[in-house]
Amino acid sequence: MKYVGLFCSFALGLGIAAAACGDDGSESPGTTTTTTTGEGGSGAAPGCPTVLEAPCGTCMGDACCEDLTACEDDPDCWACVHAQDSDACERTPETHDRVDRYLVCRGGACQQACIAGGNGDCEGRLDNLYPAACAECLQASCCDEIANCAANDACWIDCYTMHDTDACHGNQDGHALYHALGACFNATDCASACSAPPIAPACDAPVDSPSAGVCVPTGGACNPVTNEGCPDDGSACDINQGGTFQCFPPPSPNATCEACGSAAGWCAPGNTCAPGGKCARYCCDDADCGTGTCDKDVLGVATVGLCVEAN
Repeated sequence: MKYVGLFCSFALGLGIAAAACGDDGSESPGTTTTTTTGEGGSGAAPGCPTVLEAPCGTCMGDACCEDLTACEDDPDCWACVHAQDSDACERTPETHDRVDRYLVCRGGACQQACIAGGNGDCEGRLDNLYPAACAECLQASCCDEIANCAANDACWIDCYTMHDTDACHGNQDGHALYHALGACFNATDCASACSAPPIAPACDAPVDSPSAGVCVPTGGACNPVTNEGCPDDGSACDINQGGTFQCFPPPSPNATCEACGSAAGWCAPGNTCAPGGKCARYCCDDADCGTGTCDKDVLGVATVGLCVEAN
């Protein structure tokens, strides 16, 4: 699954693009920059010129001048974080890194200066998304980030729960809060509490499912066993953080039993990136799995499983 294992998948390949700009008075690169000259001034801290207006520009100039400047100096980064060009977000690995660092600062250290709202309660927010020990660990480490994201529908629903990239990229505040949440999760010591045991995929599971995906309830966005419902452009039907299935855009080239993840890439249609970092095929029953078996416990979805080696 592309988005299971939050620690290795937050800022990875979502094509994390931008959201609507204007809330912080930002402009395109090339406009006249300003610096703070005293109480009530605009721009960043002295020595960190920026086109962002105070108080957001002041905070980011103080907290992350290097990251702010790097994004402003990269037209693709700036276009991405201000919703001018979603494709620009991952045009190069360097740009993607600049996008992430800018948004983490805006949604984290400078959340109060740049984004209205937030700072609510984090208690119970993760209860339906993670096992109890994992949720408890994450809430203890990242309560503010969880609460801030939960208070913003774009962050909590579009970015975090449903991974609706278009909606996520369409809200600058939600997008930044999502990156800040991911950065906090990635920095925790919760890996042991949140990591599922690795599985051994059944490598001879057939590409064409004998069951034709009949176990998948009708009415959903797509069928993960057959990939029905997704465009024939390499898009893959996969499970999202909310436990439902949706179409994720390409590229998803990796075959069953190949390595997968943020560095290795994602799994071909009909597969998901299983615990342990290898692609495993979705299944309805053992007939879908060659010499393997259909394990319906690993996903936590009642009707759909993954093909694993027989014991």
